[in-house]
Amino acid sequence: MTLPWCSATPKETQRKHCRVVPSSGVLLPSAPRDVAPVLVSSRFVRLSWRPPQETRGTVQTYGIYYSQDTVNRERSVNVSEAETLQMTVSNLKPEETYSFRVVAYNDNGPGERSETLRLTTQPELQVPGPVENLQVESISPTSIQASWDAPAYANGPLLGYRLLWTEIPSGKEQSVEVNGQSYKMEGLQKFTEYSLRVLAMNRYGPGVTTEDMSITTLSDVPSAPPQNISLEVVLSRSIKVSWQPPPPNSQNGFITGYKLRYRKTGRRGDQEAIEPNNFWYLFTGLEKGSQYSFQVAAMTANGTGPASEWFTAETPENDLDESQVPNQPSSLHVRPLPNSIIMSWTPPLNPNILVRGYIIGYGVGSPYAETVRVDSKQRYYSIENLEPSSHYVISLKAFNNAGEGVPLYESAVTRSITDTSTPMIPPVGVQAVALTPDSVRVSWADNSMTKNQKTTEVRYYSVKWKTSYSTSGKFKSADTTALSHTVTGLKPNTMYEFAVMVTKGRKSSTWSMTAHATTYEAAPSSAPKDLTVISREGRPRAILISWQPPMETNGRITGYILYYTLDKNMPIDDWVMESISGDRLTHQVMDLNLDTVYYFRIQAKNAKGVGPLSDPIHFRTNKVEHPDKMANDQALPPVSSLPQPCPLASHSPAPLPPTALPPSLPQPCPQPPTALPPCLPQPCPLVSHSPAPLPLTALPPSLPQPCPLASHSPAPLPPTALPPSLPQPCPLASHSPAP
Repeated sequence: MTLPWCSATPKETQRKHCRVVPSSGVLLPSAPRDVAPVLVSSRFVRLSWRPPQETRGTVQTYGIYYSQDTVNRERSVNVSEAETLQMTVSNLKPEETYSFRVVAYNDNGPGERSETLRLTTQPELQVPGPVENLQVESISPTSIQASWDAPAYANGPLLGYRLLWTEIPSGKEQSVEVNGQSYKMEGLQKFTEYSLRVLAMNRYGPGVTTEDMSITTLSDVPSAPPQNISLEVVLSRSIKVSWQPPPPNSQNGFITGYKLRYRKTGRRGDQEAIEPNNFWYLFTGLEKGSQYSFQVAAMTANGTGPASEWFTAETPENDLDESQVPNQPSSLHVRPLPNSIIMSWTPPLNPNILVRGYIIGYGVGSPYAETVRVDSKQRYYSIENLEPSSHYVISLKAFNNAGEGVPLYESAVTRSITDTSTPMIPPVGVQAVALTPDSVRVSWADNSMTKNQKTTEVRYYSVKWKTSYSTSGKFKSADTTALSHTVTGLKPNTMYEFAVMVTKGRKSSTWSMTAHATTYEAAPSSAPKDLTVISREGRPRAILISWQPPMETNGRITGYILYYTLDKNMPIDDWVMESISGDRLTHQVMDLNLDTVYYFRIQAKNAKGVGPLSDPIHFRTNKVEHPDKMANDQALPPVSSLPQPCPLASHSPAPLPPTALPPSLPQPCPQPPTALPPCLPQPCPLVSHSPAPLPLTALPPSLPQPCPLASHSPAPLPPTALPPSLPQPCPLASHSPAP
């Protein structure tokens, strides 16, 4: 805001003596002084200036706003330290005219801009031109050879070259200074696309860069086996093997097929089969009633990668019938514990009807409250999270593609908490080791069984697990007769806790000591969420973007990649990209066009790769450069920003005695109460009515300083001197020489 008496003074006087106050009353710096060029080159300009005459607080930084005459876009740069009174503006174009203005910032924000300084950059004569004949070649899965010739015009002796390359999938950038005209980049990712460019340097600085050249490192054999291998016995002489490809970052090339090895248990030697197209293979012509083992490996053009572990299945003695539903399971046994019931069963008596799995139902007083499906090989199941001393009804039925068989029912009452029966010794030495981002192998020892002991009693182990941070208390579980079990379907980069229990006949142990393992990291599987764009107050060409991390980070986020564009239908590779560190959840984008719709997307990355992109959002920038900036700094501010409503003092030549002040009126004010009209705000102090002009220094310290004072000339001030925007109902004091 410019004070009313300032608006009547010349502009140069205003700049020296009038304070600039925003409408909110916040004090901001005046304009920096004596902005001048220190050095003007073809591609940069160095400016200097003096601090503002009135800082009105501590100057935090200076900003330089500049624009090219032929481009309707203004850019800005800030100094790194407030004490710095010089700044270099880079990345300019040769032989172009630019306008520069400097702004000081204090704790309250940016102040007045300096006078505009116009400069024209020098012709481009000093730095080298682009290098010629850039050639790149992949010489191994992890290295690329680059070579080039010197530029056609070097503009003096060359000091070297700079080679820059970007890993396309992750956006990771690297550079190296090179003395010669070739360089071998090593330690690269296998079968990964890179973008390269080269520039020459002389004593004036780096020259013009070449166009980007893309190249992909050579492929290699896969570095990991296929995942999620499963076996399905289809007929008495057929077994179907299914799998999923190795993780993408372990394929190292195009997968050309899969090599399967299999062998019959007890027979020496392996046989091989090749599957070029599918993620499954049907082995036929096997022997009935025999056990077979299978493993799978992926292949590229370079060869075969590592094979999976062996998986085993057994063919039946005869082809099984699936034209009818299975019979009832032949037996069902239950063992109640305080919070769980251990089930064990035997299959239907008719072995010629195919069983594809079992359906377990249970509930208090009814078997239909909860339902669980297990595969046909399973013979044990632990129903968890039950209430103590409660009566549960349990059902078990077999099913196949023809339908569900007749259920078998059993009931049990869970034990009370005070039950003191002695359980078996729990398994010891429980260890959990992560295998992949979604699997952990759990192993243990059973001290209740001697080393070579053979027993006719049924003995099996139950493994339970949950995430270490879970507060629900719900575990998942699986049963096995071996001393180890591989738990699959876990979340990447997540700590799990595992425990094991042994059951023999109708007797079970307590749960073992807990073991912990953290699955390996994987690339984020979800995009950052809550992407939001807001404008920056007073900076219409800048916006602030915020977001939240992905729901499924699958590892420590090392960075974010922000994309924005004017055309959301453009390929994502053509959007403007900005890299952001992983510890940030906000980012400022500068130098945008006014009144323009921009589209934004963002993705997260970790050590294993980049995650999916967020959905695009759009934002329109402001229409005007500075909506609250007044032309010539002389226009009056809105009435609401003026002190409301300070009356002007009487201009009577005779002074009024201070004893006439009422007690409620601030005592430094010499106006008697009878001279105040009823509508006049009483707390406003009035100036002295001496016929001599009252200088500013005569104001008492308690007088509110923003209150504009009326002229102290003995000549009366006509009402027309009030600005039209000032509220007119407030009467002025009498101008008669008599009180």
